[in-house]
Amino acid sequence: MFTCKSGDIVKASADAIVIPANIEPKVSCTGVDLQIYCAAGYEDVMRDRMEIGRIDIGQAKVTPVHDHTNLQANYIIHVVSPRYIDGKHGEPEYLQSCYINALKVARENGCKSVVFPLLSTGNFHFPLTEAVDIAYRVLASTINGDLNITLLIYGKNEKAINYFKEIYGGLDGYLKNNCCYDAERDKALLKDLEQRKTQGEPFGVEDEAYLNYARNRLARRKADLDEIQRRKAEMDAALSRFTQPYSETEDRITETSGGSDNRRRTLNAYINEKLDLKKKQCTDLLNKYILESGLSSKELAYKADMPESTLSPLRNGHRVPQKDQILNLMYTLHRSATDTKEMCLLTGKVFPSDCPRDYIIEYFMMHGQWSRDDLNAKAIVYKMA
Repeated sequence: MFTCKSGDIVKASADAIVIPANIEPKVSCTGVDLQIYCAAGYEDVMRDRMEIGRIDIGQAKVTPVHDHTNLQANYIIHVVSPRYIDGKHGEPEYLQSCYINALKVARENGCKSVVFPLLSTGNFHFPLTEAVDIAYRVLASTINGDLNITLLIYGKNEKAINYFKEIYGGLDGYLKNNCCYDAERDKALLKDLEQRKTQGEPFGVEDEAYLNYARNRLARRKADLDEIQRRKAEMDAALSRFTQPYSETEDRITETSGGSDNRRRTLNAYINEKLDLKKKQCTDLLNKYILESGLSSKELAYKADMPESTLSPLRNGHRVPQKDQILNLMYTLHRSATDTKEMCLLTGKVFPSDCPRDYIIEYFMMHGQWSRDDLNAKAIVYKMA
């Protein structure tokens, strides 16, 4: 998950904090790296940094955070970001590499969360809007898995904050940059960029960023659909052994012992068994979430605006919930988007799908916004209710 907000990175809490570094082991007099060194224990960090030695521009290295510090992190990731000259000396490419390599180091060290500053925009004078664009395209378009990524813009940098909010922020930006109703646009963009790259046409860092952006957006959608197909293929493969043609020996057995009826009964039993298993998985998970919420069935039905006669069969396993019921209940129970996605997968549904309403719900879940009135109001505004 990717988020962007204003704040002080020295006070941030994460598994890893990324800081700008110099090529050689030295610290600036006024930069954020000095603040991090002091918070983490200047002598300890400098000793670890000296053991690393030289770090080339665009590269990333990691040092541990020792126990007796005020920094709320396990690791410091040092990246040498580029000093801006005129944009024609590889500065955008180097800056993109900083974010990519820092993410790689974070994963290699088992980090679940990482905080970035807006690199190169202080003493290195990188243009703010271009720096924000590069950071967003790398960090927000990355297939993160369980890695929570935060871009923390220093609170006094109002120009960068306002630019991010205008272009990428809020629900409007989230829908613009994530909703799959423009998947065809992504496919066309991906095809065009790949053709340009293979044909040797001019291809800059912005083109490369857009290429990765389109690939990762489509990959996210494809991963969900592949999971649905995988689960369906497992059942189809198991069912196929009941539907293959009989051999001559089986035909004779069928004629003398009623094998056809037995086979049909076995197939029906297998299908019912799989359906019962799916119902049980959904029921167990739903009841687990309801138990954790502390709500009674009556309270949940009231909050979800769902008749108890509809909720009861879902809780006792007599019925598999429909997708709209899953989204309604999971939102009412204040469950995460990840939990909601897994529940949908159990029933063969994709979340979020091509429907923009799904992305509105996902956005509200990710940001802990649990007002149903606000959710419905946004859906109406986007004409998706």
